[in-house]
Amino acid sequence: MVSKRRLLLLASLAIVAVAAAGVSASVFVFYPGDVTAQYTEPPVKVFPGSNAGQRDLNGARINVAIGANQTSVSLALHPTYQITYYKNITFVKNLDTTNSYYVWFKTSQPTNFTVTNAYLKLIINDTSTGDIYVLDLTNSGDIVGPITLNAGANLTIDVQSYYPEGEALPAGVITAGFEIIIGTVNEQPPAPQ
Repeated sequence: MVSKRRLLLLASLAIVAVAAAGVSASVFVFYPGDVTAQYTEPPVKVFPGSNAGQRDLNGARINVAIGANQTSVSLALHPTYQITYYKNITFVKNLDTTNSYYVWFKTSQPTNFTVTNAYLKLIINDTSTGDIYVLDLTNSGDIVGPITLNAGANLTIDVQSYYPEGEALPAGVITAGFEIIIGTVNEQPPAPQ
């Protein structure tokens, strides 16, 4: 038989152990580390294609705006019913003279069509191999790649639009977003946070 004194001692030890466990769970230790970043010019850049600025439908122009550092592009087009195809309106070039890179194209913001079957697509042409890749801008997260972009090589970009006859044309602007992802290795790119 266990004495009351022993029971009291065991209970006290159990309470102290639980309290100590709770206290130790709230301890954090921080180890220092550092990151140095020496920024460099991008080895792959975006350029206007041979049809950038050329005549579009109804007196409009094929507008291609390249970012100040040639790492972004905005396209403004004026398609109509059925299929409208815009050839070589922009291209991606590897300026590195010795290294290849891997390129993916990803839909970051799908089109805002309210009509079914309407679409916008990027048609990516690998000029060194003749391979053609199609990115559907109506599907969120659609991704094409990796495409090997050898030193000095280009990927020309066309846009294809389809809008069904018999439907009213959109009252506003149809928008879509895409990313051009450049990698040094052939593995699935991470999602930026």
